[in-house]
Amino acid sequence: MNWRFDGNFEVFNFRHVAFHNNSLYRMDSHLDAVKAQSIRLGQLDFSFQLNKGEMI
Repeated sequence: MNWRFDGNFEVFNFRHVAFHNNSLYRMDSHLDAVKAQSIRLGQLDFSFQLNKGEMI
């Protein structure tokens, strides 16, 4: 995301969360924000806020 879209994601501001989704019979994988942060993707002229605990 940083390279492709000129983003400012700080990889150490996230933790990996994986769990088995029983109802869909699959593994789900997410990134959990360990602190509030502002994310910008310059190539897309797009910005968004993530609160601590929000997952993407």
